Amino acid sequence: KEIRIFSAADNSIRTVKVNTELILGTNISSNDEQNRSGTLYLFNNKNGSISLITPNYAGNVTDDQKDVMLEVIQ
Repeated sequence: KEIRIFSAADNSIRTVKVNTELILGTNISSNDEQNRSGTLYLFNNKNGSISLITPNYAGNVTDDQKDVMLEVIQ
């Protein structure tokens, strides 16, 4: 599956091919009662480690970027 992400390195938007999908429960409760459920993705990045792709929970994007997810690298 191919998805668009904000790159962890510089926030540029790029398309990546993911090879693992993780689905969190329907609702994970938190102190502020925000919904943190959904689908996460993993892929092997060019640095030889694994990138975690998460939804953009902040929602601070324009309409044409609502499908773009966030890359997290440990």
